[in-house]
Formats: sequence, structure tokens, C-alpha cells
Amino acid sequence: MKQSTGDIKKIPVTINETTYLVPSGITILEACKLANVYIPSLCYHPDLPASGHCELCLVKIDGLGYAYSCMTHVREKMQIQTDSPDVIE
Repeated sequence: MKQSTGDIKKIPVTINETTYLVPSGITILEACKLANVYIPSLCYHPDLPASGHCELCLVKIDGLGYAYSCMTHVREKMQIQTDSPDVIE
């Protein structure tokens, strides 16, 4: 399991079948950046509220549904897919 740095409570999330420990309370987009997993985005800026308007940061969650990674916060044991064919389309 790969771990990010810092003193904040860490939770396990799986991104493209690799498990990482990431700070709780962050978005999927932020978690993927910490894990060096690229997710395209045009409308995201860390100093502005997330809007999801560009729709480029769509990911698959827990194999069931889709979410905008800029607006969705990580949950413990969340399964995130950024590279599945249906997400890439």
C-alpha cells in the first residue's frame, strides 16, 4: 500500500487497482494527484469552488456509478477507476 505524506488521518482508497493511503476529506481529483494518476480537468482550481462544468474529470466509483472527481470526496475503501474504457470515452 502506498502512503502519501502528512499528519492528517489517512484512509485507504484504490485507484486503478492500486491501493493508496490518502488524507481524509480530500476530493478524488486531489487523491489522484497525490498518487500521480492523471485526470484531465479544465474548470478545476484549488482556490475556487468545484463546479464539474467541464465534465472531463469523470471517474467510475466502486464499479457502479460515475462521479466528477473534482466534486466527490474520497471514502474509506473507495474503488476508483480512471482508465476503464467507458470512462475514457
